[in-house]
Amino acid sequence: MKITALLFLIVPLFLAGCRNSDAQIIQVKVWDADFQVIQTIDDSITLASLKSIWEDRTSFTMPERPNFTHKVDIATADGSTRWLYHPDGYVTVLSTSAGTPIYRIAQPDRLREILIPVVEKQNSTVHDLLLDGTLSSCQTSRDEGSLSC
Repeated sequence: MKITALLFLIVPLFLAGCRNSDAQIIQVKVWDADFQVIQTIDDSITLASLKSIWEDRTSFTMPERPNFTHKVDIATADGSTRWLYHPDGYVTVLSTSAGTPIYRIAQPDRLREILIPVVEKQNSTVHDLLLDGTLSSCQTSRDEGSLSC
């Protein structure tokens, strides 16, 4: 009886971590650390890009578990799975079981661009935005007081 109960706990985690290339993603919802929805993705072009990036992941062993900052709900026709996400490219299925595998996304920057939208920062100076990386590829013109990106 205990083995059967254990299998019911382990098998869904294993299956959630498996890559089902045939499963079409129909929606992705991203939640921030405050459990606010920051992004809902349902257009087919973005979902296709996201699926390609998401499936290119490998199991990763870390000395310490990352501090996952976001939750990502990936919905397919078969159901939905909630993942924990760190912008450096680490993901894991949300689970109460110890030993749930952590995966490393091969292209963390591309995934971050899709999942976490750039939000306009109120009352920020150009200097502040350049320092925090929001305007990493912009140039300012002192003569004209303009900014070009």
